[in-house]
Order: sequence, then structure tokens, then C-alpha cells
Amino acid sequence: MLLFSIIIPVFNREQALRSALESVLSQTMQNYEVLIIDDGSSPAIAAKIQHLVDSFEDTRFKLLRHKINKNGAAARNTGIHAASGQYICFLDSDDYWLPNKLELVFNCIKTKISDEYFLIHHHCLLYTSPSPRDATLS
Repeated sequence: MLLFSIIIPVFNREQALRSALESVLSQTMQNYEVLIIDDGSSPAIAAKIQHLVDSFEDTRFKLLRHKINKNGAAARNTGIHAASGQYICFLDSDDYWLPNKLELVFNCIKTKISDEYFLIHHHCLLYTSPSPRDATLS
């Protein structure tokens, strides 16, 4: 079973995206897919993003495109709908992860989670509840 779906929205930015993708490839846990959502970049930049993603020659990388810019939230939602992993992680295209990011997240999940909804944000803090609307910090 695919463990993580990593969603990376990008708009008119290919240089920083390379660092983000390289940081994902350097993870100590490799059970993931990467959904790169091009949120309506200009044709020239979109072509560079396509070339960059193709240059990694990694079948876990999937590039999805919006024809027009819809904003980062819409791009994330597109990624969520396309995700196959058990857990969803977000990475901004101008950010990067340390090599043990997914391992730390997974260890946190293993030790803290029940069947309820949860969110891990930077640290191992869990927001749990039967419904996301009723979440409390635990």
C-alpha cells in the first residue's frame, strides 16, 4: 500500500521546485508518490516545469496542470483528489524537507493515532476528533 501522497503546488516557479523535489528524493522513507500541481503557469514556465519533472525519471512523480491559475488552495485540492496514499503531506514548491521528515511523521502517526481525523503540523502535535470541525489539540 502506498503510504504518502506528497502534494506540491507550483505557479511560475521551476528553479525552487528542483530543490523541493530533490529533498523528497532524499527521504529516508521512500513509500510515496509526488503530485506536482502546476497551477496555470505561463506556457514557457510550464514547459520548464514539465522538463524538470521528466528529468528526474521517477515514476512516482506525477505532474497535473490547471489551464488557468486557480490559487494554491485549489491546486492542493486537485492533488488531494488525485492522491492514492494513505496519508497526505503538503510541500510548497519553494520549500524543502530534511531527509528524515517522512520518517518522523510516520513514527508520530504510529505512536499517536487512533481511527480519528488528525493533523500533524511541523511538530508532533495532533488535532484529533470524530469530526474535523470539532478538532481539539491533544
